Amino acid sequence: MNYLWRRIIIYIVVFICILNLDFFLPRLVPGNAAMVLRPSGARPPAEEVKALEALFGLNKPLSVQYYLYLKNIFATWPPWLGVSNEYFPTPVTSLFFARIGWSLVLMLGSLALALVLAYAMALYSSSRRGGKSELGFLYTAIVFEASPVYWVALVLLWIFAVDLKVLPAFGNISLNATTSVGYVVSVFEHAILPVLALTL
Repeated sequence: MNYLWRRIIIYIVVFICILNLDFFLPRLVPGNAAMVLRPSGARPPAEEVKALEALFGLNKPLSVQYYLYLKNIFATWPPWLGVSNEYFPTPVTSLFFARIGWSLVLMLGSLALALVLAYAMALYSSSRRGGKSELGFLYTAIVFEASPVYWVALVLLWIFAVDLKVLPAFGNISLNATTSVGYVVSVFEHAILPVLALTL
C-alpha cells in the first residue's frame, strides 16, 4: 500500500510540474501565440495580433492568465486547454478526446499484462526461494524498471519492424483492413509492440 501511495504522490507532483511548465514555458520564449500562428514569412497586422492576444488572454496580467488557465482546466467540463497551433482553431480538448481511445487501449492492455506477468513471476520465484529463477526474475525486473520505455520501444521497433519486418512500425490500423475480422487483426498487430514496450 505504501508503494501505491508513493506512486500516486509522484504522479500528482509530475502533473503539477507539467501544468506549470505548460503555462510558463511558452511565455518565456520571445514572441507570442499571434506570431506562431502567422503565415510563414509574413508579419501579421497589428489589429490581428491584438485580436489574437485578446482571444488567448495574453493582454491580461500574468497572474490573471495563470488563474484563468487553472480555472479553465479544473472548473470547466470538458477542460479548456486552448486551441491547437497546428490545427488552429481546433480546441486541444477535441484533439485529445479524439485520440484517447487508442491510448486507453494501450495503457489498460499493458497494465493488465504487466500485472499478470508480475504476479506469475512473483509466485513462481517465491516457491523457489534462493534459486536461479528468483535471481533471474529479480535482475530482469531491475533492468526493465531502469530502462526508459522509449528506449525499449526503439529496440523492439528495430528488431521486429525494421530488421525482421514481422510487425508494423507505426499507425493503429492498416488501410487494407476492410472486413471486421481484418480490422481486429490489424489493430492487434499494431498494438503488439507498444503494449509490449509499456508492459516491459
